[in-house]
Amino acid sequence: MDSASPSPSTTRSTTWTYWICGLLFLATTINYMDRLALNDLQSRLKSEFSLSEEQYGRVEKNFGIAFAVGSVTWGIVADMVAVRWFYPLMLMLWSLAGCSTGFVRDYDELLWSRTFLGFFEAAHWPCALQTTQRILAREKRTWGNSLLQSGSSVGAILTPLLVMSLLQFYPTNWRLPFFVIGLGGLGWVVLWLASVRKTDLLPLSENAPNAPQTAAAPWSWLLQRLAILVVTVITINITWHLLRVWQTPFLETGRGYTETERRWFLVAFGIMNDIGCLAVGYFTVVLARGGVSANRARVYGFSLCALCTMFTLATPWLGKGWMLQGVMMIVAAGALGLFPCYYAFGQEISAKAQGKVTGFLGTIAWVPVSLLHPVFGAYVDQRKLVEGPRAYDFPFAATGCLPILAAILLILGWRDMPREAKSQLADEPSPARAA
Repeated sequence: MDSASPSPSTTRSTTWTYWICGLLFLATTINYMDRLALNDLQSRLKSEFSLSEEQYGRVEKNFGIAFAVGSVTWGIVADMVAVRWFYPLMLMLWSLAGCSTGFVRDYDELLWSRTFLGFFEAAHWPCALQTTQRILAREKRTWGNSLLQSGSSVGAILTPLLVMSLLQFYPTNWRLPFFVIGLGGLGWVVLWLASVRKTDLLPLSENAPNAPQTAAAPWSWLLQRLAILVVTVITINITWHLLRVWQTPFLETGRGYTETERRWFLVAFGIMNDIGCLAVGYFTVVLARGGVSANRARVYGFSLCALCTMFTLATPWLGKGWMLQGVMMIVAAGALGLFPCYYAFGQEISAKAQGKVTGFLGTIAWVPVSLLHPVFGAYVDQRKLVEGPRAYDFPFAATGCLPILAAILLILGWRDMPREAKSQLADEPSPARAA
């Protein structure tokens, strides 16, 4: 285990810091491309393996439950070992798991392949958030997390483009994209190991300038923050992952988009994901420079994004066309913009146990998300008998409503540390001053 450091990143340049943020962005891109390849090709797999919507929902359920187990498992491990070595190892494992989907021969093998992918992919977030916590100042973490998270939107843009390109040359080979995307992670491993030295990314001490100042905080205050984070992580993940999984059949079956039209729609959706994600990070930096506290700036950014996701309520009344596209672009900007703020909130809990905090919250989020996928699929299968293609309307409209509940809790309950605790912390000498 690495020894603690007052400020691990002080010996490296700003250029290096943002290069590492760029590598985190690339890791997120790879992570999501491995995941989204199945979402893009689900129609072909449903046809080849004769899957119902409920069965496909079970595939996503297995992925999610494995991700939940992996989140807490790898979160604990990430706090015990050097992230410099642990991160690339896990990226190689999830890349190989992604490749394995290209070899599946039946439904059972598909379930196992996606289960292993979910388990290993879960290591990404404890490692990535440990890294941004250790190299970025508090007021810049939302922006750094925006860059990290925006990799998911770039993955959402690149995946359909890559799949379209490969299918153009090999129109019947749906397996090839899984091989190409899965093997792409090996180059990242080389870049990471070449960029990070043994003395980089050491754990923060409690008295480091970038560390959460919670050592003297009352337990009631910490528990209130954790309770709010639990609600927040559940609501934003339900919205994001229901959109990720079910937007494809909503557009193709529910609104009559062709496979190619749907892919271009999702490319635009991914671009707006990226714009919203980066914009909220920049928004919080501007507010902080204007004198707004880091916490309040994040709350304002999160609340604005939550209002954007509520535009899904308009979708039942919109058919195929520019109005649906416009509404979903607003939803896209908000849906991903929620995450950088949430990550920054979570980085204010502990300096020494960031992996455990991330893993614990990830597990709590993924269990309900995973259980909802087969429920969503079963509902659609049943309602199709009555409503036909419109069976997707009600559950899809509801997907964007939950984050506003988290926004209300953050506005009312996410407070700075009590003055008494701050005074006590200020009176305690740091190791540097004591020396």
